[in-house]
Amino acid sequence: MPIITFSCEKNYRDYLINSLKINILSKNKNITFLDISTQISPFEIVEAALILRNTFRTLPEGSIHFIFVQNIIDIKHPPLIFRYANHYFITADNGFISLFLRDDKPQEVVRLNSDIFLSPYSEISYYPDVVTKILHGKSLKEIGLPENKYLEYRFPKPFFDKKNIKGIILYFDSYQNIISNIFKSDFERYKSYNHFILSIQYTTLTIKKINHYYHEVLSGEVFALFNNFNLLEIGQYNGKIKETYHLKEQLRISIEFYD
Repeated sequence: MPIITFSCEKNYRDYLINSLKINILSKNKNITFLDISTQISPFEIVEAALILRNTFRTLPEGSIHFIFVQNIIDIKHPPLIFRYANHYFITADNGFISLFLRDDKPQEVVRLNSDIFLSPYSEISYYPDVVTKILHGKSLKEIGLPENKYLEYRFPKPFFDKKNIKGIILYFDSYQNIISNIFKSDFERYKSYNHFILSIQYTTLTIKKINHYYHEVLSGEVFALFNNFNLLEIGQYNGKIKETYHLKEQLRISIEFYD
């Protein structure tokens, strides 16, 4: 049974998603719809790329994934379809492809017909035909024009030296917990050291321990752990660390290691 997923910003044009699902079903029976996330922070394509990259492989090959985050499309900026790991991804030309793939390469990329996208409602009538063609085995070259030029962003990588990691706050999740760009594998580079101290730019906050669970600290205390993305997450148990410490995206996270 074909699976079609949706990843969209919080409160993103609900009528569009539901209307699109109805129109897809009118052309294709026995479709399974799956909402990967409907709570992505507005315009946060890094967040969308992380969430989808860490979930799509649990679904069968041939699945189709819609990304409605920073969904700026019009006749001058028509959307893209790319194929990766034999999955299909439909997105605006907003940098999502490069953030999702990081150092990988897509199997192919096509740009859809620009003349179709004359209004914000064009997707509702046009995308069901695109889905139908994919499900009936049409190649992407039969659906759009091959494209090798699209907006690219580099996934922000931390800085390393002998005893330090310097990363940043990528975004805040729905609990206002910090999601950083520091991976568990980055941290493990320094396993020869016995201790560390973690700090955040412009705050007095310090952490000296990595937890395994959110509830290992007392209510109101801060914690750090590696989440299911294997990214360093920092939060406040039963609190909102973003508000408590007046934090914002891109602030520096420093980890200093010592014996």
